[in-house]
Amino acid sequence: LQKMRSKQVQNIVAAVALFLSLLMIYSAFKGWSTRSAPVTARSTSAATTAAAAADQFPMINTSSLGQPYYVYPKARTNTSVAVTIVIVVTVGTKMEAFATAMNSIECYAALHGYTVSVEYDNKFTECEVHEDKFFRRHCHTHKLMQNQIKEDDWALFIDGDVGVVNPKRLIDEYLEDGYEIYLFDRFYNWEYAALSYLVKNNARGRGWVEEFSKFEFKLPESFHGTDNGALHPFLMNYLVPETRDPKTRSRTAALCLSLWNRSKGFDDLFGMQACTRMVIGEREHFPEHKVKIYQKGNGWAHDLWIFHSHWATDDFMMHSLKEENFVQFPSDEAGQKHCRDSLLNLVGNGACHVVFPVLKKLNVEKCKAGTEGWLMEGRLQIDNETRKKVYDKMAYRILKQQMELVGKTAAKIQDV
Repeated sequence: LQKMRSKQVQNIVAAVALFLSLLMIYSAFKGWSTRSAPVTARSTSAATTAAAAADQFPMINTSSLGQPYYVYPKARTNTSVAVTIVIVVTVGTKMEAFATAMNSIECYAALHGYTVSVEYDNKFTECEVHEDKFFRRHCHTHKLMQNQIKEDDWALFIDGDVGVVNPKRLIDEYLEDGYEIYLFDRFYNWEYAALSYLVKNNARGRGWVEEFSKFEFKLPESFHGTDNGALHPFLMNYLVPETRDPKTRSRTAALCLSLWNRSKGFDDLFGMQACTRMVIGEREHFPEHKVKIYQKGNGWAHDLWIFHSHWATDDFMMHSLKEENFVQFPSDEAGQKHCRDSLLNLVGNGACHVVFPVLKKLNVEKCKAGTEGWLMEGRLQIDNETRKKVYDKMAYRILKQQMELVGKTAAKIQDV
């Protein structure tokens, strides 16, 4: 009897041990599955709720497209390239209007060791001569380069409504040996973008920014398009110096300036821009002037609404991030599919024009420490191959429109 009881006790102990082992395995599995599961959010508000617990959310190595998920970017290892991100806003502007964009810029800069300089446009009295607020920003950028940014460092000027969507991309990637001034093509038409430029802080770079700021005083009394319009005749003069002098400029260059002088609306303005590009030439590299102009799809930023808020890992920054314009991403699958189909078919869709793909406010201190996670809207993500196909399709459509507009300007040659 005693032996039987001893055997029963042993069996009970073994059973308890087995139960505890299974419980530990189950608990471990449950904990692992909780850590590995992507965040499920059927609407932007749901994603915001999920983001409230972001501080406790652990790293996710992989994710399923179609669901919000976390990205944990690593800081750049080579910090030899010093860049100051320059943002100049008009006095009286409420900074909360750009809160989302600014937050992403500050986090990105803190992570990678870049400097951010956010200034109102009344800091330098020398810039008070500029009545146009857009040119006043370029004047302030020039003065910042003179007074605050170290010699041979870099200045990245951006609009206040530009934000980072992919923190893994580096500003350094856009630098190329032998070039000191960088711009890019805007995407919705054939404009060079005035919303951002990357310039080395040396005599050439400072001179370029200063000369551009002073181009305000050459604006015609017409529908001139402020700095975005003026950038085109300015670049024509800078990259094709003989166009500065009426005695040496070509008939085509003279026509471009005549179109600008007589401009009454966007058709005339866009015609002038297309005309100046004919004079400059569809080139990316201008080594004699150390200027590089990135072609469509290759620059560091594009308008958010161009891609109906969709993004790919080849993207870096996005423009037009104003709080007042943000909308919620459709919560129903039909609405989400309509957004994707609209992008692929290149048709308008206001329901998803301005949805920022980063779903939560970023903690800048954690960004600096390299521990902050970026909660990304996976339902708006497309692969890089699709991105390129859509870009190419858009680019050819825009090129066709550009050539058609050039043809229309022929009727105005007799009026020069």
